[in-house]
Amino acid sequence: ALEAAREAGTMAEEFEEYKSLCDIEALGASCSATFALPEGRMLSYFGLVAEKSPLDVPNALLGSLYYTYVMLYSTQITSSIFPLGLTFFANTMAMASSVFLAYKLLVLKKLCLLCWTTHVLNFSLIVYYGRKLFGAKGNAASGDKKK
Repeated sequence: ALEAAREAGTMAEEFEEYKSLCDIEALGASCSATFALPEGRMLSYFGLVAEKSPLDVPNALLGSLYYTYVMLYSTQITSSIFPLGLTFFANTMAMASSVFLAYKLLVLKKLCLLCWTTHVLNFSLIVYYGRKLFGAKGNAASGDKKK
C-alpha cells in the first residue's frame, strides 16, 4: 500500500514519464495505468469529497492507513483499545472497496498485480477477523479435540 501511495503521488506529477515497479510489459500488467483511473480516488469518484480537494487522496493512501490500523490492532496494547467489531467493520469496508475495484479491473480488462495482491490480502483479513469475531471459540474447541 505504501508503494502504491508513493507511485500514485509520483504519477500525478509526471504521468507520461513514470513507470511503476509493477508495470510488467511481458504480462501486459500496468499499475501506473490503473492508478490513473478515476476509480483510483474512490472518495471523489463516489462524490464523498470534491475533486482536487485535500481529502481527494489516492486509494493507496487510504489502504496505507487501513493496513497501519490492522497492524496496530494485532498488538496486544492496541487490541484492548480498539474493539474487534470496529476492526471487522474496517475489514468489511476494505473488502467492499476491493470487490468494487476488482469488478472494475475485470470490466476494463486491466491487469494490476499490486491491485490483485491487495484484493487477496483484504479477503484474507476479512476471513481471519470474521472467524475471530464470529466463530473462533467453536472452531478452536473442535480443533483441540483432533489433537
